[in-house]
Amino acid sequence: MKLPLVLSASPSSPSTKILGQAGISLAAAGMIYGLLGAEPSANLQFLAIVVVWLVILACLPGDAAEHRMPLVMDWQWSAAAGWPLVWLWYARHTGRRWGSTLIIASLPLAFNIGFLAGSVLSHFFDG
Repeated sequence: MKLPLVLSASPSSPSTKILGQAGISLAAAGMIYGLLGAEPSANLQFLAIVVVWLVILACLPGDAAEHRMPLVMDWQWSAAAGWPLVWLWYARHTGRRWGSTLIIASLPLAFNIGFLAGSVLSHFFDG
């Protein structure tokens, strides 16, 4: 019996939970910087992007096995180099919805998005 290549993604899979926790943590850290009015260094922003990429790359093999999708040997580094286009292909190929696909594709920017939200909120509280 041949299994279909596209299987529905479980929203509560361990990889999805880990990615969600990483994104929320980095967005919260960025929001704290924004609320305090502190300008994060470029090194910190780069580190946040690298952390998210490493979390994503660590979760991909387990996620692919869960969805019975074979990956090439250097898949993680190919995904990092071709982000977010490779992720969009992978996510749609494993049956994820567009909303969750785009959210995960924007995870490397979670710290910056949190900083922007915190900066906007701090202007409302100051004035």
